[in-house]
Amino acid sequence: MSDGVSFEGFPGIGKATAIPNTFFSSVLPAMREPGDLLAFLWVARLVQEQQGDARFVTAEQVWALPDAASTFEALSDGRESLGRGLAACVELGALLALDLAGSGQQETVYFVNNPASRRAVARARGGDLELRPGAIAYEPQP
Repeated sequence: MSDGVSFEGFPGIGKATAIPNTFFSSVLPAMREPGDLLAFLWVARLVQEQQGDARFVTAEQVWALPDAASTFEALSDGRESLGRGLAACVELGALLALDLAGSGQQETVYFVNNPASRRAVARARGGDLELRPGAIAYEPQP
């Protein structure tokens, strides 16, 4: 594609990222920048590869993926667009943000706004679920 080779199509069976239909009718029409869409798509992909009740990622984890960084560079204005896109998705209600603090660190983690994530965020805010900065173990899958 970028090397002049045409995309040959999707495999019959493979990994997929599920995007709720309401995203297309309620969220996508309200998005204003390419970075908004890219931020949501990359967060959705990364959290769906995780296991457990609290599925979330940081902006740094998104940016660390070479394909994510290259799409933000090609279609928007790079790293700044990721930050603005995440903020826009939180404002639109597509993503939930939770600020974590501890051990002299602070970071924001992002969840896709669905029932399981809303419960996890409520538990974390209520003290029933402990989430700490830097304690996120995420290995992206190819």
